[in-house]
Amino acid sequence: MRKRTTKLARPNRFWPGLLLVATLIGTSAADPLDHFKCYKLKQNTVTFTPQQVTLVDQFDTEHPTVQTPFRFCNPVDKDGGGILDPTAHLNCYTIFDQGGPPFRHRKVTVSNQFGEQKLTLVRPESLCVPAEKDGVASALAIDHFKCYQVERTIGTPPFKFRTVVLQDQFES
Repeated sequence: MRKRTTKLARPNRFWPGLLLVATLIGTSAADPLDHFKCYKLKQNTVTFTPQQVTLVDQFDTEHPTVQTPFRFCNPVDKDGGGILDPTAHLNCYTIFDQGGPPFRHRKVTVSNQFGEQKLTLVRPESLCVPAEKDGVASALAIDHFKCYQVERTIGTPPFKFRTVVLQDQFES
């Protein structure tokens, strides 16, 4: 596998411009979770019938329509930390809730290996669900994640650029 150095920047983009929040859809993760690197899917390459689902997270309950697959997420070794489960993958779908009340912006503080970030949740954007790749399922009980578009909260310092080394099964 070839190692790829990635500079994390642009906090209003996908990673870390999205906040993933575990969503209750009949599964609960007890196992530690890998880091994931997500790849954009080509449009119109997958036949998919939109489906309405019920999503419950710490912010609200909503009934969005799951519309289009648009990202595939692969487990990734970040900075030599290893991959716990090379069979754990996520498929991410755009979601749209046309019948519910408008999403109320919320301010959250996120602390992780990149420091503390004060973010404003703008709107639910997507749903990432456990996926099999080439017919191989993960042995882990992976949660579903409702992802939110976020913005840096006004008055918060900008996200600091970080360089990480990412290695996954596609980068070889």
